[in-house]
Amino acid sequence: MGLSGEAEEDVYIKHQDLCQDLNMDKDSANEAWQSYENIRQNYTLEGDQLHWLGCALYVACRKATAPTVGRANMLVEGNLVSLTRLLRLCNLSLIQFFSKSKKWADMTNLSPEFRDKINRLERNFAVSMVIFKKFQPIFNDMFVEPTNDQPRQSKSKKQRNLPCTPSRVFDFVWTLFVCVKSEFPEISDDLVNSYHLLLACCDLIYANTVMADRTDLLNNKFPGLPRNYGERNYQPPTEPPCIIYQLCSKHDGILVEAKGIKEYCWKNHMKKLFEKKVLRGEPKTLSGLLDLANFDLNLKAINKVYEEYVLSVGDFDERIFLAKCKQLRVDRLQCDPGPAPAPPVCSAPSICSPDRPALRPLNTTGDDANTDIGTPTKLVGSTPIGDISEKLQAKRNLNQQMGSISQLTPATPLLLRYLRPVKGVAGV
Repeated sequence: MGLSGEAEEDVYIKHQDLCQDLNMDKDSANEAWQSYENIRQNYTLEGDQLHWLGCALYVACRKATAPTVGRANMLVEGNLVSLTRLLRLCNLSLIQFFSKSKKWADMTNLSPEFRDKINRLERNFAVSMVIFKKFQPIFNDMFVEPTNDQPRQSKSKKQRNLPCTPSRVFDFVWTLFVCVKSEFPEISDDLVNSYHLLLACCDLIYANTVMADRTDLLNNKFPGLPRNYGERNYQPPTEPPCIIYQLCSKHDGILVEAKGIKEYCWKNHMKKLFEKKVLRGEPKTLSGLLDLANFDLNLKAINKVYEEYVLSVGDFDERIFLAKCKQLRVDRLQCDPGPAPAPPVCSAPSICSPDRPALRPLNTTGDDANTDIGTPTKLVGSTPIGDISEKLQAKRNLNQQMGSISQLTPATPLLLRYLRPVKGVAGV
């Protein structure tokens, strides 16, 4: 069942090159190769051998431990190798990875805990993909549609901060959402709770935009605009407005749960980010995030926190959706350079159609099957996460069966317990 001597040497060279590109530690690299050789002696590994090496390397990476900086006695799981980078170097799509890693788990007799981790990773990806589909029309409802706008370069040698553009706000909202969601691992594969967490994030950034008087970012047709917006005597509010009601009404959210998550979970975590100096702005009102002096620093800080999480936990990087959106915008501009307006390039149908891969590496070399990070219709169909509209409707029906929801103390789904009402929650 083994390979010929020449073929084996070729695979070993690929393994060595792959480990070098990943900056893999020697122990993990050797363990992965030993595991691959043992399995190859007992099973026929069909297809690209680099794919199976990728599975072996992922398992070896997650079994490894690394000391934390400044804390010699504390170890963290994993050796800080990026799963997304590993898959790209192996030309292995996420769908292929999930399929082959399960087979690898059977062949190597991996522990139930490790199998659960792979299954949870798959569900997490499926949930994130559905949430991102919902996020795009929500963002376009509130803000000007993002484009691949490049900020004008200053003629001065000294770099100056420039006002954030719709596309950068789009990136910031999604990155902030996935960063905060990573702090609640119990809901990473929960469709309804993740969706309401996204609504809380959109509400926060919208409030920041209105308070900063960034009218150039706002969609003038959004029903949640301030009452006298656009009038000559209009003044931006000094307190953050709430659009949770508008978002739930138009985008199928459950109002009481979205408010509960915003008040008890989202706000609390945002305050922690301000206290830790991760975010800059006004802590009392959670505003100032988009200010000229703060935005670039905030975006950089959130990206850094999220990158550390991805590397330490071995999760896939949910920012890959943003990379695909940017690539689609570039493709649209190349296909239609004229002034006529084109349909939204990152609308849900364009991201999630059977003939269009949802995610693809930035390099476009090689066959689509090898460069495609994931095809939504295949993955969602094979992963029991359900349809988000059906999930939300089922939750509403359950709430109605429990009686008048307004008479109940709001539940905090992220904490899975009931809390006493907070003064002023009705106006959240």
